[in-house]
Amino acid sequence: MVRSAAGDTDQDVQIKLRQDKIVLRRDFPDAWNGVLVTEDSVTVAVAGISIRISHDGSITRESSSETTWVEADGSVLKKTEFAEASISANGVDLARRTSDSIAVVGKDGIIAKAR
Repeated sequence: MVRSAAGDTDQDVQIKLRQDKIVLRRDFPDAWNGVLVTEDSVTVAVAGISIRISHDGSITRESSSETTWVEADGSVLKKTEFAEASISANGVDLARRTSDSIAVVGKDGIIAKAR
């Protein structure tokens, strides 16, 4: 346990050193409250949101209602309870799926239809 120099127990940091990971924790709601470092990723917890950077450069942002991925090649995917959307790394292809429709914009044109 590393104590806050200001004496504020909310800013104390708990450090766990394990053979396969390093864990930092603190009870501070306005900033980061957890960091997990493993062999292949770094994950930071901030205000109910988890952000993971993997060894290949991909990034995942997760909250209770949505997940966003930035893949190593630069493509982006987003999933919520209402829709899934993606964009290719070069920005040419876009897709959106909902429970009742699908729409795709690509170099060959636009497709939109009900499911």
